[in-house]
Amino acid sequence: MAGLRFAFAELVRETKALKTIARDFLDPNTTWALDQLVSNIESLWSSTAGTTLTLAPLWTLPSHGAYEPGDRRGGPSIRAVITGTWDVAPLGINAKKPIARQKRLLEFCGAASTKIELFEATNGGRIAMWRMELGADDAPGCYVHVQVLGDTDAPPFPHSVPVPRLPGIFVTPMSAIEYVLGELFQDQWTKAAMGDSGDLPYWRELQRERLRRLLAWHQGELQNLISSPWMTLKAAKPAPALFLS
Repeated sequence: MAGLRFAFAELVRETKALKTIARDFLDPNTTWALDQLVSNIESLWSSTAGTTLTLAPLWTLPSHGAYEPGDRRGGPSIRAVITGTWDVAPLGINAKKPIARQKRLLEFCGAASTKIELFEATNGGRIAMWRMELGADDAPGCYVHVQVLGDTDAPPFPHSVPVPRLPGIFVTPMSAIEYVLGELFQDQWTKAAMGDSGDLPYWRELQRERLRRLLAWHQGELQNLISSPWMTLKAAKPAPALFLS
């Protein structure tokens, strides 16, 4: 089965929009990682071969207990670092004209993993890690899922026991990054995401349409059950064009 496909221009604009709307929450010394990701995506427009996209370490600013909402305050100050690896391949006519190149697609065709690590801001010790992923053809869990730890042989959640694979709804690295910001900066990110200027209207509409299509696909899979609802969704694989207009 082919992987999910996205328009090049959409992925580029999504990444640029995230950098703009999240600038007050990201370490400015690391936002070059998003620029590099954009550059790497753009370079594939004229390519004929697949490759692996990576996101260099992108750090958030410290959250000084803001991962609790309202008057509550969390304990230690923490910050997150987001990295990622995605096997991709360009699809469509390899044209030189810019207008034709805009019609090319990028397929996520193998490993697709956005890794989030949380560290104490004071002593730098790692306190948590999870990965937000798209499954391979033979993936035993939900196609869009979350994997906890699993990057070492030590418990809890050692690499040798790759469970749980929790259902997820975040299909691009950029949407996964917003999830992290919403967790670390509960009230601040809620307020920042409510504006109507700049890239915010575009960001909201893009993410809303993706979620609408993903949930509609889930609903469609549940119309003709051959097993339990959960096992049906667990085994389902989306059409490659799910998010294409």
